Amino acid sequence: MAAFTLLWRYKPNPCNRRVGATKALQRAIEEERIKQTARDTVRKDIANEQAANRYTLPTYTKTLTDELAITDQPLQWIINNLWPQDANISLTAPFKGGKTSTTNNVIRALADKEPLFGCDQFTINNTGRIAIWNYEVSPNQYRQWLRDLTITNTNHITVLNMRGHTWPIVHQYIIDNTIQWLQTNNIETWIIDPLARAFVGCGDENSNADMGIFCDTLDYIKDQSGVRNLMIIAHTGRNAEQGNSRARGASRFDDWADVRWTLTKDTDGQRWFEANGRDVSIPESRLDWNDQTRRQTIAYGIGKAETKLERDQQRVYDIIASAEPNGINRQGIIDTYKAAYKQESLSKESTENGILGQLQNKGLIYKYPVGKSLLFRVTNNQLQVT
Repeated sequence: MAAFTLLWRYKPNPCNRRVGATKALQRAIEEERIKQTARDTVRKDIANEQAANRYTLPTYTKTLTDELAITDQPLQWIINNLWPQDANISLTAPFKGGKTSTTNNVIRALADKEPLFGCDQFTINNTGRIAIWNYEVSPNQYRQWLRDLTITNTNHITVLNMRGHTWPIVHQYIIDNTIQWLQTNNIETWIIDPLARAFVGCGDENSNADMGIFCDTLDYIKDQSGVRNLMIIAHTGRNAEQGNSRARGASRFDDWADVRWTLTKDTDGQRWFEANGRDVSIPESRLDWNDQTRRQTIAYGIGKAETKLERDQQRVYDIIASAEPNGINRQGIIDTYKAAYKQESLSKESTENGILGQLQNKGLIYKYPVGKSLLFRVTNNQLQVT
């Protein structure tokens, strides 16, 4: 009986085991909580250190009175009337609309300090080095195109062929290395061609949020690297290229640019250039191309309407000249024009009040009565279309 009593007294109590396990679990939870709190604190400290290194408020004046007391500096231009110093430029154009060709002409003008497009309105004040990040064309072909331009100051240009290389500019490693590259090469003007390929790895090109981060990151890189001028080339949407100058993707990109340069082309393949933005207003102007030199020239202020009038004047002049020595009446001119250019026509009003009148004013044609008709003939002058 005594032995039974002793065994009963020392029988393990399940409740005691559960109490011990609960205390051990509580100790483990508390230790893990301390570890995770420490990790969170370290992560926040590191994030704050990184933010402190990257983000700073600009200097400012305390009141508007102080701000207005600052002496204004005259606006500086890298390309007079077209590209203000320190500005972000977007160049948008349709598929095969001449984006890269125009970009190369810009590079040549900046390096050699020759007026862009051969236009006295667009003289050059650039003194710094230029970088072109070429995502668009193969290195071999791009090299040939630049060689054809016969650039004189080639040492002022650094070409980085990025086709086939992903370089998502919004990531910190990429940001740091881009800043270092721009500083190492002493770049003042940075050109990226095109936006779509440079944006790869940066999110959705149709997202204003993603595009905003991309554009703001470029501004940060400019500020940290010492780059003053930035141009990005962009495509217009394929589904609305005719008459559309908006860049494909998020509208945030168009909003970001200080000045928007646009290229358009008509059904004949003729290119047109215009620019609008802060202190810039360049009317639509015909952009002509030389196959041999790969250089562009601009007919400043000569838009589609003026160019069509010039073209029609040339055509009408040729029709009248082909009718020599007999001459031709107005209806004959209209009928001949329609037969020769089946997709187009001349109205009686445009012929009588516009084209024929202007050709007469220029002394290129004259009219004379034959019975009840008025016939037109050419003079000895020859039409020269500008």
